[in-house]
Amino acid sequence: MALTVLLALPGYDARADDEFVDDDASAGVSDMEQAQARLDEAEQRARGGEHDAAIAAYKAGLEALPAGDGYARARARALLGIVDSQRAAFQRDGELDRLHEAARMLDQYIGALEIFDDEGRLEAEQRRVQLQREIAVIEAERAREASAQAVARKRLEAAKERQRATILTFSGVGAVVLGAGGFGLMGWGLVRGQAIEIELNELTNPTVRPTVWICADWDAACRGERIEQNAALLRSGDVANATVIVGAVTGAALVATGVALLALGSRARGRSRALDRAAERLELQPLPTLTSGGAGLVLLGRF
Repeated sequence: MALTVLLALPGYDARADDEFVDDDASAGVSDMEQAQARLDEAEQRARGGEHDAAIAAYKAGLEALPAGDGYARARARALLGIVDSQRAAFQRDGELDRLHEAARMLDQYIGALEIFDDEGRLEAEQRRVQLQREIAVIEAERAREASAQAVARKRLEAAKERQRATILTFSGVGAVVLGAGGFGLMGWGLVRGQAIEIELNELTNPTVRPTVWICADWDAACRGERIEQNAALLRSGDVANATVIVGAVTGAALVATGVALLALGSRARGRSRALDRAAERLELQPLPTLTSGGAGLVLLGRF
């Protein structure tokens, strides 16, 4: 009969060894419980429409997950939950950065995706492809919308420039016509001044026979009338001189203004044509597009 004797070394406590083993083994369990709680909270918030809070809880749960292949499914759950929450939030506010962040999360954890089971890995890869396709389609649509808005702005600016050119051109023509009228007034003043000078010469020179005065004699009876006639001619001469000055200044100013307005109108018309050409280039700009058949370019324009 064999007798087995167990000897205890001095200072050895078996319970301490049991506690050490239990603490080490329970560390992973505790982290998993904490991560599970955060993931459950994230799913609850996601169902309630609190997408930002759900994303934060998913990320916290993802960070709390223990390392190791055994937690691959939980990591996939957190990662895909973030992607779904980001997509739901994008549907609400239209912030495309949310989808880009979700794509970055998938790229960041691509190493973890490779160790999922076949079904989980397939779902994650399909989700990533779907997300990339969705981003490409949205960006292409927004690029087309931005291009259409840019074309509309160019067309509107071109129409305004054409209207401005029309106003400037008509204003310039009107100013030139009025300026020509001013020069005509100046010419009338010159002609009238010469006529008055001839009349004054006939009135004051005894050797010249008057041709326009009723009182043609140089006797005393006609002297008073001739003095009045001389004063009237001098006043008419002053008016003619003033007419020449006003006509010259007004005509020159109006013609100069009209020419400047015509130049501005021509420049505005050139800008309108340039804006129309820019709008046509935008309309014919090839933009990326994505369809079920693959990626490509779409040519926008009027044909």
